[in-house]
Amino acid sequence: MSLIIEKTKKYFYKLFKKFVFVIQLFLATDMPLYSANAAFFLVMTCIPLFMIIFSTISIVPTIEIDDLVANIDLLFPNLPYVNEVIDSIVKIARDLATKNALSINVIIALFTGSTALYSFTIGIRKIHGITHTSNFIKLRLMSIFNMFLFFVYFY
Repeated sequence: MSLIIEKTKKYFYKLFKKFVFVIQLFLATDMPLYSANAAFFLVMTCIPLFMIIFSTISIVPTIEIDDLVANIDLLFPNLPYVNEVIDSIVKIARDLATKNALSINVIIALFTGSTALYSFTIGIRKIHGITHTSNFIKLRLMSIFNMFLFFVYFY
């Protein structure tokens, strides 16, 4: 009977050590933190980007808002409430869009997008085992510059 108890203790001890190793590895990489941070700020970047697009469209006189709403409705399913909500969001955003809002939205989009790129950079360096050789300001400026390049390229 004591032999079975000893084997059971050894088995649970090995299982516990493996569990502790996995937890320590998980906490050492901080990957969930960086991936959640990047996903959050990428989603937060979408709102100022849409406002930038609507602000730019309101400035350009050749684009009609009804044509824009019709094209946006093609992207979404034919659900009556979805199309009504999208139409109202586009019209409200067009009415609220000004040149001042455009500049503020550009700054906000650059900051939130650069934060997402910054967390990507930190996460990739952590995965590859690279210690931080750059300071915070240099990495942040590089992230803002890269986000600006993305805006110019995709806009």
